[in-house]
Order: sequence, then C-alpha cells, then structure tokens
Amino acid sequence: MLQKRVLTDRERILGHNHPDTLTSRANLAVSYWQAGRTDGALDLLRSVVEGRARVLGSVHPDTVMSRAGLAAVLTLRGRAVMPGDTVGAWRDAAGAVGPYLSGDPATYGPVLAEAYGLAAAVLDADGQPEAAADFRSRALQAAGTALPPQPDHDTGGRSL
Repeated sequence: MLQKRVLTDRERILGHNHPDTLTSRANLAVSYWQAGRTDGALDLLRSVVEGRARVLGSVHPDTVMSRAGLAAVLTLRGRAVMPGDTVGAWRDAAGAVGPYLSGDPATYGPVLAEAYGLAAAVLDADGQPEAAADFRSRALQAAGTALPPQPDHDTGGRSL
C-alpha cells in the first residue's frame, strides 16, 4: 500500500513526530478504517492524537481535529461491534475528545458542531430524544459562533 510506504519514508527521513509524518499516519488510519481494519485504524489514530498533542499542543486545531476523528471512529466502531450499546460507544468517544472541544467556540466551532451533532445522533439512536435535542442545540450554537479559519489555524487539507 502506497500510504504505508509514504509513512515509512517520512518516519525515516523526518522522524516519528514530525507534523507531516503524523499527517501520513492519519491518512493511513483512514485507509485502514475504509478497508475494515478497525483495530489498526484506532491504533494509528491514537498515535496521531498523542503525537500531535506532544508536538503541537493539546489545543492546537490539528490535535483537536484528530481527537474528533478518533471519537467518530470509536463511535462508529461501537455501533458496528456492539449494536444496542450506543451509550457505551459515545462514552468511548467522549473519553477520546475529553475537555478539548469545549474551550474556544470561536476557534473550534466547526469541530464542536460536528462533535455535538455526532452526540445527538448517538443519543437519538439510544432513545434519548431530549438529550439529543440539547446536543443539536449546542451544535447549532457552535456552528453559529465559528469564525472563518485563520491562516495559522488552517489545517492545509490535512485529515483527521
């Protein structure tokens, strides 16, 4: 697989913690997820989150986006592997995101909106419409407070 070779080359040339290496690792994780290699995808995504937090800081937009991506995969995995346990899946996802999405709606509005929308969908599926409505309201509020991306916060097309 070409993405695995790119990651190997970037690790060798740039090092394991270089931002471009972490982006390659995230891209490989997406490919693994799409190919049904859930455990491999989760391992890579956890590594990306840890690496970006270490290199860029825990509140950097790339780190936050990685946490949101990990939360989404954990939730989707929970729905696929543990049908009927959407609350457990959301707990896993919320644990991955932690407090990082609640700090600055002006910077993280789109990420917050996506995370809150995901929570609403999971709570709806679990038969908790009132809690889901609260999260939908939070999603709308977060989307409404979002500022356009600033040049220093732009992810440059990087994934998860």
